[in-house]
Parts: sequence; C-alpha cells; structure tokens
Amino acid sequence: MYYFYSIRHRTTNIIRLGVTSFNPLSDKRFRDRNIHWRNHLLINGSTPDLLDIKIMHASNDLNVIIQWRKHYYKQWNVINNPKYINSRSLKKFAKKRKYGHPNSATIIRNYRWYNNGININIRVKKGTQPPGYKPGRIILHKITQSNESKALISKAQSRPVVSPRGRTFKSIREAAIAEGVSASAISQRIKNKVSGWKYA
Repeated sequence: MYYFYSIRHRTTNIIRLGVTSFNPLSDKRFRDRNIHWRNHLLINGSTPDLLDIKIMHASNDLNVIIQWRKHYYKQWNVINNPKYINSRSLKKFAKKRKYGHPNSATIIRNYRWYNNGININIRVKKGTQPPGYKPGRIILHKITQSNESKALISKAQSRPVVSPRGRTFKSIREAAIAEGVSASAISQRIKNKVSGWKYA
C-alpha cells in the first residue's frame, strides 16, 4: 500500500506533502525524511502533539499516488508557495538559506533546546524561549530491550561471516572490529545481498 500524506506543524502552519509505503498514522513518531522538513522540526520542535498528520490518498498502485501528488502540487502551487516544504525546490531553498531563511540549516547552530519541564521541547534562538522554559531537552521516547531480544542479537552477531574479499571471520563482531564499523552495519550489508558480505 502507498500513501500520499500531509504533515502540518501546528506552531508554524508549515506543511510537508509526501509519498510513502509506510502508514504515517501507524506510529505517532513518524517523521518525514526530507532534509528541509527535518531542519524545520529541529528549529520548531517535533513532539507528536505538534504535528498534524493526514492521509490524503491511499492505493496499491504507486502511479495513482504519484498522479494525485502531481495534481495537488499543481493545484496548490506547492513549488512556489512558502506555506509548503518540498524536495523539488532545492534551488529556491539554497537561495533562501544564503540570505538566512528561518528554515536554513546554516543558522541551526544559533539555536538552543529548551523544555517546559514536562513534555515539550522547542529549539529557538538563545534568549527568545517562552516564559517558564528551561535550557535542555527532555528525552520523550526511550526504547528498552528485553533480555530475550538482547540474547537474540548476541546470537545473531556470533555467526561466522565472509567478506567480499573472501576473508572468513569467526563472528559479525570480529568482522565489525576489522572493518572499523558497527556489528549492525555488517548485518545490514549481509541483508542487502549486494555488498558481497554473506554468512559462512
């Protein structure tokens, strides 16, 4: 299933339109990968209560979804409308960034994280935080692993592997140390089946 969706930031009213094969409503922490949108969230906050996500169309045919996207891009003039953040206006974004546009990645370093002490994080210019907000960021979502899942990961990383150059390693962990990467990176290369890595 493919989805054409919109995400509106409730504070800034900026909208991001996108296409995905993952249901955006199935996880409140869903985040669009667009770099301009991610920069916008870094500056203005990204907690679930700040984002209004809507599925505009869903179909098993990707071409249908692409046609809907073209329709809305044309109808709402998304490329030239400052109300939208999109990936097709790279030149325009670069030009705005040069002159210090609020969505610019170049000015993120001038911003600081602040929190309300409960559940809201915002990133604003130093000294411009709302009353009652303190410096720092609250970690809202912590992923914990059970002992069973840790044991499964450990067992998987103990399997012998062969590199693309034909070198055999006793375990994924040993290969990771030799390659200077994480064990999960080696596991991902094996899953990709195009990197040349495989189980022995």
